[in-house]
Amino acid sequence: MLLLIALSAISLGFIKMEQENVVQRLNNAGTGFRAAIASKIASYSYLIGLKNENDRLLETNIALIGGYSPLKTPFEMKPTVPESSARKQKV
Repeated sequence: MLLLIALSAISLGFIKMEQENVVQRLNNAGTGFRAAIASKIASYSYLIGLKNENDRLLETNIALIGGYSPLKTPFEMKPTVPESSARKQKV
């Protein structure tokens, strides 16, 4: 009878250790999952920031080269020389 009580106490100890281990494993898995999601969100926000920066630089480049853009038709482009200067040069 004493042996049965001792074995029961040992088995209850193992069960308790396993349950704590399960909770710890779940907590670790949840932390890993949250970290992965945070990493993905950071990656997407970085890509959105890059796209915005790329658009801003494209507009700056278009302004620097005088309004030329392969995406615009010739009618949409601004003249690179003001018309008043162009008239003076023709005379």
